[in-house]
Amino acid sequence: MRPILVLGGAGQVGQALAAIEWERPLVRLSRAECDVTNPKDVSRAFEEHEPIAAINCAVFRDVDRAEVDYGAAWST
Repeated sequence: MRPILVLGGAGQVGQALAAIEWERPLVRLSRAECDVTNPKDVSRAFEEHEPIAAINCAVFRDVDRAEVDYGAAWST
């Protein structure tokens, strides 16, 4: 059965999703496993896991930096 891919799966939202009973398996990937700002990482994750759907829970948490580095903040 094809899984649901959760990017940013080690964060609070990803952990909350893991607590829900799903009809399909969840594959939760942390930033270390798949950096959503790196297209090669994202492509590899989709090729490897062949998900039926994906949920992006990745966030940019450095609020102070986000105010001055818009590019980094919007890349997540």
